[in-house]
Amino acid sequence: MSGSEVVGPLFLGKMRSQFQTSWVNIILGLILLVLVVLVLRPGTEKRAREFNELYQKLKSEGLNYGNLTRLISVGGKKQVGIGPKEIIQNMNLSEEAADYFSQLIDQCEGSEYSELEVSSGSLNEEFFKELKKVCLS
Repeated sequence: MSGSEVVGPLFLGKMRSQFQTSWVNIILGLILLVLVVLVLRPGTEKRAREFNELYQKLKSEGLNYGNLTRLISVGGKKQVGIGPKEIIQNMNLSEEAADYFSQLIDQCEGSEYSELEVSSGSLNEEFFKELKKVCLS
């Protein structure tokens, strides 16, 4: 007998049926899929915290263009070359809320480049709640 004809031992233990093995693979695959989705999904809690911090900053420090656009971009798709007004128009906001935020952006743009000041006391909490809901969905 030559060395090339030698075969290793075949250990036969308790054999599982093909049906049992496929169910185990399906269950393990589903568990892996759930873990991947949990790891890769955007952090809703992080975005909610970021939104709340920016909103409180707007209320305490006053309305300014930088903080308002950051707040709007929390839920908007990050796209190069798209402004805050376009982000607002692409969100599923009510028409009144979209108009309100467009006007706020115009006011903030005007105050950034002139002596005009924007009052933070005029913030419409209802529209900001709607924006938060849309941003976090």
